[in-house]
Amino acid sequence: MSVMRSHFALQDGSEMEAPFYLHDFRKYRMWENFFLVKQLISYINLMVTPVPEEIIWCYGIWQHAYEEIASKVLFSEGLPKIESDDGKCCLVIVDDLMTEADKTLTDLFTKACHHKNISVIHIVQNLFGKNKEQRTLSLNSHYLVIFKNPRDMSQISYLARQMYPGNSRYVEEAYKDATKSPHGYLLLDLKQSTPDNLRLRTSIFPSDPVQTVYLPTKQ
Repeated sequence: MSVMRSHFALQDGSEMEAPFYLHDFRKYRMWENFFLVKQLISYINLMVTPVPEEIIWCYGIWQHAYEEIASKVLFSEGLPKIESDDGKCCLVIVDDLMTEADKTLTDLFTKACHHKNISVIHIVQNLFGKNKEQRTLSLNSHYLVIFKNPRDMSQISYLARQMYPGNSRYVEEAYKDATKSPHGYLLLDLKQSTPDNLRLRTSIFPSDPVQTVYLPTKQ
């Protein structure tokens, strides 16, 4: 594995392309997911194109940490009903406490994200859920954000074999390097329009000194 480090540059195509579906996976300490999404909201004008006109945070149980972003988002207890088709660019964030709404969330993704200008961030504790709805969401994700999970490497290994069946160690080693710091994470960019040399990244925010891009070692 070789690592290329460069300053965060929008002209490199590293911004997120809306509409999208992002899976934010962290097995433990869910506040780390909140911190990452809060960072994305802070830099939304630089990191997402087109910029969402509205951000909705859907929760199951109110958390005091939500007050930190109250001025920037609308809060919804449970999933909102997205009935309007006015073309407004919208970002919907769904936390992991809403397992009872799997079918509704799948509909939100397949209908709203695909046919309306709506992006979805789903904060989860299991990358590959056991039921059909969770599996559908995972397999159709445009972006995956994966934090360190020392107790279970099987999920990243399975994902690596799916993405690069002939070179799964590329993803596994990138993941290990990206998560070697206490709060490290790996972003997997699965958008069809993304250049292959920008698929695996970490330190993605403008506040980071450099953005790290992982490239496979030439055989």
